[in-house]
Amino acid sequence: MTIVSNLVRFGRRQLHTIVSSREIIKPSSPTPSHLKTHNLSLLDQTSNNSFMPIVSFYPNTVDSGSAREKTLALKKSLSQTLAKYYPFAGRHAKFAPYYVDCNDEGAVFHEASVDSTLSDFLQNSVQNKDLDHFFPYGLVNFRWNREYHDLQSDKVIPLAVQVNHFECGGVAVAVSLSHKLADGSNLVQFIGDWAKMTKFSSLPTDPHYLSLPEMNINFPGLSIECSVSAATKNNSGSFKPTLGIHLASMRARMIEPLPDKTIGNLFTPMEIFTNQESDLRPEVFISELKKQKMQSKGIKNIETLFEILSGMSSEIALKEMQRKLDEGYLCSSLCGLPIYDIDFGWGNPVKTTLGGNAKQNSFILIDTPKNDGIEALVCLGEEDMNIFQNDPELLSFC
Repeated sequence: MTIVSNLVRFGRRQLHTIVSSREIIKPSSPTPSHLKTHNLSLLDQTSNNSFMPIVSFYPNTVDSGSAREKTLALKKSLSQTLAKYYPFAGRHAKFAPYYVDCNDEGAVFHEASVDSTLSDFLQNSVQNKDLDHFFPYGLVNFRWNREYHDLQSDKVIPLAVQVNHFECGGVAVAVSLSHKLADGSNLVQFIGDWAKMTKFSSLPTDPHYLSLPEMNINFPGLSIECSVSAATKNNSGSFKPTLGIHLASMRARMIEPLPDKTIGNLFTPMEIFTNQESDLRPEVFISELKKQKMQSKGIKNIETLFEILSGMSSEIALKEMQRKLDEGYLCSSLCGLPIYDIDFGWGNPVKTTLGGNAKQNSFILIDTPKNDGIEALVCLGEEDMNIFQNDPELLSFC
């Protein structure tokens, strides 16, 4: 048993999270030999080298069982779920991976206790970085912990989870997944299937893996770490042209639909240039976004999509996309995904959100717990954030 104490400033005191155990959970059955290598698509290879962190909070209920019972059930069901999501239990290269070795070496599983009640934490925690200690090794977004990865090794463990028990009996289930294998839709899908396996001991349908030829573009992935970007208004107060990039899912946009639960990054960047202040009016911005979304629906199938992408994977094209990411404002969305339907047998979560801070000058949209609005997770530079938080038009919606 390993005891590790993490601290976070919480209200007027420091909150302790004590990691009591660390394990590797392996699939309940071996991966067949013909599935031992999972080739990453062009989108997977160009995706940023980061982890997607989602945490869901569950209150204690009369029939939810003890902390030990919950943990044992989660370990068993995770093992069973990994037999279906076998790449998540494999290993991939730390730099420029082009395949996953589906070797069944397993996922990281931590158990921790929190010296607070769930309600107190949710009332007093105001920043997403307060959530980092709920994840194994604080593994969120672009953070690579020395404890987590052997610096002498070129291998990455794609999946890490931590089950956090509050004093009141409430639970926070935190999951970090390598962006090289999947996108946000897949992450929510995986957690939902893990929950179904815990509650019902089975899955309604198995995930589908794209059959792709081996292709190594030897590219480390687009970086979206806290780049320095210009605000829409410079120091003189005048408008400065800029670029907005919206990452739109392609899963339901192609003429020939993909099978349910298709695994892999499937998104396309939609670029919206604002050359003058009037371009920022909602009706103008939204109209251009709708136009580009309609155009994306003309793509026939996944083969056509990857043909288009292969023509955009040259060194020059990738460098240009990196420049746009560095200078632009990035927006992605988890809206419409069933993040509040994830039921491990203890009922639905009272809160689901993302851990850590994302790229500077980025916005992530998620549904509210009651599905009556949208929450925006905003990451800006200090000067821009002060302007953003004091904007009278924005405050009128709060």
